[in-house]
Amino acid sequence: MLRREGIRAGLHNHVGTWIETEDEIEQTLAAIPGLGASFDVGHLEWAGLDAATIIARHADRVIDLHVKDLDMTVVEASRATPTPYRTATDAGIFLEPGLGHLDLDRMLAALPEAFAGWIIIEVDRASMDPWESAKVSAEWMNRTFAV
Repeated sequence: MLRREGIRAGLHNHVGTWIETEDEIEQTLAAIPGLGASFDVGHLEWAGLDAATIIARHADRVIDLHVKDLDMTVVEASRATPTPYRTATDAGIFLEPGLGHLDLDRMLAALPEAFAGWIIIEVDRASMDPWESAKVSAEWMNRTFAV
């Protein structure tokens, strides 16, 4: 049905769901050959995966990329003491792109040269006033994708 409408579905990984770990991602993509990949870099890294490696491995399947940054201090604390998603979010695990510890440039470089999909800035919970969050995110986007 989706293909008939010109839509390609993509697997979206997320901490605390059925598709979180590398094994879960790999098993799902192996089981459904036509499924695209709609990776969330923040959730890949929070789950302990190297997002750039996963993106490069499945570069031919990536249809969009959800970009956010992480406060790795909060990430490490949530790993040391298993922490519910909402509690980690309340603690400020997610940050606007460029404000955290992730190497977002390396992740973007893992995309194929002819990548024509979407790059979606998705901060699960803004670390500041929502208007300021949108401005900071737009500034990062304009710096990163300057033409």
